[in-house]
Amino acid sequence: MTTKLIKFDVVHPAGYLARKHAEHPQVWAMTLAEYREWLIGLRSNYSDFYTYWLDEEGGWAAEEFFLNDPLFIDKAAKELFGIGSTPRRIAAGLTQRLGRADWQEAVVAAYCEEHRPDVVFARSNPIRSELWPRTGAFAVSRLAARMPWRWHPQHFDLLFCDDTVFRDFFEQHGVPTHLNRQGFDPRIAEELAPAAERFGAVFVGGLGIANFARRTHFLEELAQRLAPTDLALDLWGYWWDETGPASSLAVFPALADRFHGATSGLEMYRIFADAKIVLNDYVDLDIRSGIGYNQRMFETMGAGGFLLTRKASNLENDFPPGLFETFTDIEDCLDKIRYFARNEAERREIAQRGQAHVLEHFSYRDIALDFGEKVKAGLVAHGGCS
Repeated sequence: MTTKLIKFDVVHPAGYLARKHAEHPQVWAMTLAEYREWLIGLRSNYSDFYTYWLDEEGGWAAEEFFLNDPLFIDKAAKELFGIGSTPRRIAAGLTQRLGRADWQEAVVAAYCEEHRPDVVFARSNPIRSELWPRTGAFAVSRLAARMPWRWHPQHFDLLFCDDTVFRDFFEQHGVPTHLNRQGFDPRIAEELAPAAERFGAVFVGGLGIANFARRTHFLEELAQRLAPTDLALDLWGYWWDETGPASSLAVFPALADRFHGATSGLEMYRIFADAKIVLNDYVDLDIRSGIGYNQRMFETMGAGGFLLTRKASNLENDFPPGLFETFTDIEDCLDKIRYFARNEAERREIAQRGQAHVLEHFSYRDIALDFGEKVKAGLVAHGGCS
């Protein structure tokens, strides 16, 4: 029996997608199916890393639905409301006038009603979680950072996370929860062009006071001290500003001077492959807890980049030695950047070991199939498909 799953996700960050739309104006004339494949091909965020491998395994009919993309929502709405009953079109028109968030939720609800999935997988959570139980599907979500706004664990039948603290918390609230690793899709390594060293030290990720205060201040000092050298730090990503002008990028002049804006997908993977050193740090919650574990680590190593990440208590247990290097503070980070920038052979050997280990042990093929087994088991226990 085939299990139908719709994964709800985002292309991230929004500034990257806006730039890609400007670079590829043909997207406006695409059908929903064509545009979905174009978005997947960008390889942004989690792309089709779950749905592709579930479909390849068999027994699944899995597809992507992209949230927080007005163009995708518009194409889905035209497909849904361009046909069907007059009352449905009138209701859709009224909802659209209420605002973008309500309109997006209305389209999602109508899409689920039309396609009747067995499973809805909210991989990203930019809409109210109370919507998912109303779809009638087995509701699954994955959380890797602080709980989103308007999100409650008891709106889901099954949860996944990569932190035992979250797992224990959710299970105390009566929601079955599994650990779910981060990883790397082996197709990316095949799609990347051969590396061509273009950068010294690079960082890609979120910055700002709201969720990244410690690493933002750390990177500002690092950029200041590297600026007079030939190893200037180049940065890409997005600025998370929730606290007003006092936390704007302009307050951090060294970062502002070397900040190149949003990047993602294959474009980002090429930066990792083409840099001497890829610097990684964690969100404030992880820094406070002493845990080091984020998607950027696997993206960097999988793409063949040399990873320099903040030392954390879990790394020695989670990874064998020799796959990446760590730093403890600003002085140690500067010393490591200078040393490995000079020692190319050692740097490349470490990067090659890191890539081989990630491709063997953290492939999204294995992660997706393990995810699928747990979802089907939960669905059976819930009284759904078998």
